[in-house]
Amino acid sequence: MHSGMATPREREVLNLTPDEDVTRIYRLRSAAGKPLSVELAVLPATVISADTDFGMSLYEFLNAQGMRPVYAVQRLRAELLEIESEHNLD
Repeated sequence: MHSGMATPREREVLNLTPDEDVTRIYRLRSAAGKPLSVELAVLPATVISADTDFGMSLYEFLNAQGMRPVYAVQRLRAELLEIESEHNLD
């Protein structure tokens, strides 16, 4: 997880002011033990900070905090990744 300044699009979608940060969570999704995709979730840093260790699914964590999502914006793109990708999942 990484926190930082929201992009203009993230501010628009999340209804944030220019001075509000976001936390970006990269997750490796797999099927049958094989990597399938990299998922990026972006949430306001006030909801989850980069040092939060939630130890469960993101949606379970949000639900436990009383913040069950009711709206989401998704963008998908296909990209062939190399074994050593520029994406850092730590």
